[in-house]
Amino acid sequence: QLHVPMLIYWPGISPSVIHYFSTHYDVVPTLMREVFGVSNPAADYSIGQSMFIPDRSISTITGNYTNYAVLTHKRHTTFYPNGAYAIKTPMSQQFPQAQIDVPLIKKANKDLVRYYNH
Repeated sequence: QLHVPMLIYWPGISPSVIHYFSTHYDVVPTLMREVFGVSNPAADYSIGQSMFIPDRSISTITGNYTNYAVLTHKRHTTFYPNGAYAIKTPMSQQFPQAQIDVPLIKKANKDLVRYYNH
């Protein structure tokens, strides 16, 4: 689900190339806001954001059956089942003197369990 190209034709929006980070989680909030006119915050129903919000701070959660990672445009923090973690650049190089971004990880953990119990 990472590095998936996407092409959108949207009436009234000039053609352009978007270079910022987006995820599959962003598709529903984009449609809800832009097509269906939903005005309540995307956080009410998703962990994504509208893709047409240009200046957005974005992180996403990805994972498999054993590990999960919190990705931003500057760093990827991967957590392993034994409690270990690794912080790397988006090019998978070691991040020098990396410290855990505590507020970001707290938000990611909150997002992970948000829909889990329902």
